[in-house]
Amino acid sequence: MSAPVGPRSGPAPPQPPPPQAPQSEMPDLSHLTEEERKIILAVMERQKKEEEKEQSVLNEVTAKEFREEEFSVVMRKDDQVFNGRNEVTLEK
Repeated sequence: MSAPVGPRSGPAPPQPPPPQAPQSEMPDLSHLTEEERKIILAVMERQKKEEEKEQSVLNEVTAKEFREEEFSVVMRKDDQVFNGRNEVTLEK
């Protein structure tokens, strides 16, 4: 009995699912009344502003922490140079 030559027939290997389109930020509000749509849109706008404010605060805190760490490293380096040590260690 000889083995077949060429590609083997059989089930195809599983394919990954097709990429999904990113979901729209706006939900479908067409089934709501005009008043309900206005309320939902106002809530979504407030949420967006709150998230932007929160991100801004986080960015400020991160920048402050970075400046404090940078200052600490400079002070340790200056201290080591002042005390006659030339090597810099970054121990906390």
